[in-house]
Amino acid sequence: MTGDVVEQLERVTERFERSPGLIGLFTVLLTENLDPDAPLHDRFLGRYQDAVAIVTEGIRRGQNAGRYRTDLDPAVKAVEIIAFLYGMETSWLLDPSIPLTDVFRGYASTLARELALSPR
Repeated sequence: MTGDVVEQLERVTERFERSPGLIGLFTVLLTENLDPDAPLHDRFLGRYQDAVAIVTEGIRRGQNAGRYRTDLDPAVKAVEIIAFLYGMETSWLLDPSIPLTDVFRGYASTLARELALSPR
């Protein structure tokens, strides 16, 4: 993630619309490999950890650039963001009528307010 975390989040719906089959395949394989002894468990765990690290770094960059608050833990916020993404993938697969763009826009807006520096 090279850009702003909030801006990147707003564009995730493009991936849903572009590759719904891949979203479904990923979600099924992930859930089938949750057990630590499952054949792809380590791969999915590594992918998850990489995603958290990428988002953590994006938040940290925003903090270092003075765009984001520094009183929150970027790693904790990154876990929340990834949980939102994984949850939305599953929810959308279950019910494709979800207004995906509206949901993502709302979450991104809430996240932007939460990350924003307090007015001085």
